[in-house]
Amino acid sequence: MPRKFASVPLWNTTGHLANYYSNVGDWTMADSLYAEFFSQPIRDSSIYARQLLNLAWNNIFKPGSDAHKSIDLFRKATEEYGVAPSINDYCVYAYASEIIGDHRTAKDIISQLETINVDSTIITVWKYRISKHCADYKEALRYLEQSINDRDSEVLKTVGQSVALAQSDYYESKSLSLDKDRRIQRQMRWMVSIIALIVVASVMCIYFKRKKGWQRQLEEMSSINDEVNQRLNELLLCEAENLRSIASLKSANEIAERDIQTLSERVSSAAEKEQVLMGLRAKYVQANKRHYAQLNVLCRRYLDSSISSTGGKDKIYAEVKKILAILDEPNQKELESMLDDNLDGIMTKLRAAMPDATEKDFRFITFLILGFDSKTIARMMGYNANTVYTKRYNIKERISRMDGENKILFSESIS
Repeated sequence: MPRKFASVPLWNTTGHLANYYSNVGDWTMADSLYAEFFSQPIRDSSIYARQLLNLAWNNIFKPGSDAHKSIDLFRKATEEYGVAPSINDYCVYAYASEIIGDHRTAKDIISQLETINVDSTIITVWKYRISKHCADYKEALRYLEQSINDRDSEVLKTVGQSVALAQSDYYESKSLSLDKDRRIQRQMRWMVSIIALIVVASVMCIYFKRKKGWQRQLEEMSSINDEVNQRLNELLLCEAENLRSIASLKSANEIAERDIQTLSERVSSAAEKEQVLMGLRAKYVQANKRHYAQLNVLCRRYLDSSISSTGGKDKIYAEVKKILAILDEPNQKELESMLDDNLDGIMTKLRAAMPDATEKDFRFITFLILGFDSKTIARMMGYNANTVYTKRYNIKERISRMDGENKILFSESIS
C-alpha cells in the first residue's frame, strides 16, 4: 500500500517531540521520531534545517555518539538551507570538532562567540565540557564553578525582578484602592495574594530546578576530585619507585666502578705479560729461521751443482739430496708437521686462518717460513722471480688484514 504522508502540523510536531525526547535522554524514542520526521518530504525548509541542528545536538550526547555526523548535519543545515545557528548550535559544532581532534576549529568558534558578547553562561558550560573531554580537569573544574556562579546570579536576578514586579503591582493596586470601595480593595488584596503565591511558586520551581542542576554539577566535581586524587596517589607511588630505582642504580654503579678498576689492573698486567710473550716469540722465530737457513744454502748448492754435473752425483750430493728430500712435494705434510713442532703449530693455524688457499699456496708459504730466497723458491716451484715477488707480497698483505692473536706470529715467520 502507498505510504500516507503526515500533514504539515503533524510533521512539525513529530520533530518537536523528537527534540523533547532527546532533551530528557530517551534516545530510543528520539531516534525513532527523528527517523519518522526525516523520512517525510520537506514541507518547510526552515523547520527541516532546525531539526537538522537538533539532531546534531542529539548525536553528540547520546551513547555511541558520532561527532563526524553532527558536523555534517550542522554544515548541511547552514550551507544548504541557510538557517542561522543559535549559540548552542555553534557550541555543539565546536564540541564535535574537539571530539574528532580539530582543536583549532573548536577554539576559534568559542573565541568568536566570546568576542560578540553572547550569553557567557552557555559558553562557560560548553567550555567546561570541552576541557573535560581534553582531560584538563583543573580547567574544567574552574569553568564548572564559573557556570554555577553565573547561574546563581541569574536565579537571583530572576527572583529580584519577580519581587520588584510584585512590589510594583502591589503599590499600583494600593494607589488604585484609594479611589475604589472596599469591595475593590478586597479584590485587589486577593490579586496581590495570588500574585505573591505565583511568585513564590515560580521561585520554588526555579530553585528546585537549579538545585537539581547544582547536585549534578557537585557530583561531577566530586568525580573530578576523586580522579585528581587518584592521579596524585599514582604519581606519589611512581616517585617512590623512582627513588628506589635510583638507589639501586647508585649501588650497581659503585659495584661496576670497583669491577672496572679490578679489570683495569688485570688488563695492565695482562698487557705487560703479552708484551714479554711477543718478544720471546719473536726471538724464537728468528732462532728457528736461522736454523732453517742452512737448508736454503744446501738447497742452492745442490741445485747449482746438479746443473753442471755430467756423470751423475757423487756421494756428497747424494747425502744432500737425501737431507733435502723432505722439501719434495709428496713430503709436504711431513714438512708442515716439522714446522708445527718448531713454531708453535704455525702451519695448522695458517690453514685455519686461510681456508680458501690452495696446496700450492701452502707449499710456497713453507718455503717462505724456511727462509728460502726468491731464486731458490722460483727454481723449486717452477716460477720466475717476478712471480715469487708478487706472491710473497700478496701473502704478506693478506696476513696484515687478519685479526687475531696469531697475526704477529705469521708476520714474523714469513718476513
